Amino acid sequence: NEDRKLEKTVKNMLQCLRNVICGEDVPLLAMSETEQEQFYKMSFAQDIAHLISAAVRNDENNSISEKYRKKFQQQENLAIYRYTCQELALEEIRTVFEQQEILFLPLKGAVIRGSYPEAWMRTSSDIDILIREEDYEKAKEFLTEKCGFLYESKDKKNANFYRDEHVHLELHLNLIKDDQTVEFSPEYVWAHVERSGYECRMSDADFYAFHLEHMKQHFTTGGCGIRFFLDLWILNHSVKDKQEKKREEKLERCGLAEFEYAVRSLTEVWFGEAEHTELTRQVERFILAGGSVYGSVENWALVQGVQNQGRLKSVIRRIWLPYKELCWSYPALEGKRYIQPYYEAKRFLKMIADGRWHRSVLELKANAKGKELSDVESMMKRLGLR
Repeated sequence: NEDRKLEKTVKNMLQCLRNVICGEDVPLLAMSETEQEQFYKMSFAQDIAHLISAAVRNDENNSISEKYRKKFQQQENLAIYRYTCQELALEEIRTVFEQQEILFLPLKGAVIRGSYPEAWMRTSSDIDILIREEDYEKAKEFLTEKCGFLYESKDKKNANFYRDEHVHLELHLNLIKDDQTVEFSPEYVWAHVERSGYECRMSDADFYAFHLEHMKQHFTTGGCGIRFFLDLWILNHSVKDKQEKKREEKLERCGLAEFEYAVRSLTEVWFGEAEHTELTRQVERFILAGGSVYGSVENWALVQGVQNQGRLKSVIRRIWLPYKELCWSYPALEGKRYIQPYYEAKRFLKMIADGRWHRSVLELKANAKGKELSDVESMMKRLGLR
């Protein structure tokens, strides 16, 4: 019975997205008060409640009570407000970086929202911008002095700034952290961007591959939510002047072809007319089990169990991070392996202070439950992630 309720919730949620994003006009299935509560909570956890709001408002069957219509409308209003705050901040950053001759490359939501029916529909928790490492100190100075940002933290991948609860900035120095390849290195990126003044943009193929790489990184650390798949659908159906052949070549070079085929296939099931396959059902179960935009501890535990080949290795890796990975969080450690114990202890204490150790304990407990790793291992292999 619970499975049937979840199936109805997911079906209604996906139909709402199809109505809003794909221009369909299909009525929702009737829901009880309990089902409506589950529908709202799941939409909120996936950060798509603002999109559901637009569909609910136009639902002729009145499947949603006034109580939940108001809740969805609040999320829509908040999404528009967040978008407005972020766009104003991005415009300030754009002006300052142009004036100070700092090359910058907007990433992720700041770019892809332009292909959505309306820009506010693509929410973002951060403004993501890539700059060159040699420009970092200059950028930091003008962000804090001219744009009112407060510096928060920095590692080898990015520096974090914030201005208020709705405007967070991730100033990237690298696109990805783990297993960095030539195709995603700063050297490659800056050699292949297209410039307009000091603002840059990736080619269609490079941006598409980066989205898949970013998606893969989340997928292997607990799962990625429905919004990642919606972005992928948008990139395949709403982007003008797609370069299919170049995309294919780029994905092959990056080792992302298998992963892209599987996740794109699921978008065609969710938002198109394709039928499920065994693989798309596996991926769907994994994604929905994550329950939120960035997945779950349980999913993370399953992936860790597969990648680390057993619980003992997972425990050791959680307590003692490999040297190269630790250097990403603490650049001062680079070339000084003899002080690794100091930074391991520092990281461990920070995990406790931030509450992340609690997540790690939950992960280990989840591993200890003896969940079926075979299905996840099979899926990971077919996705080219194992």
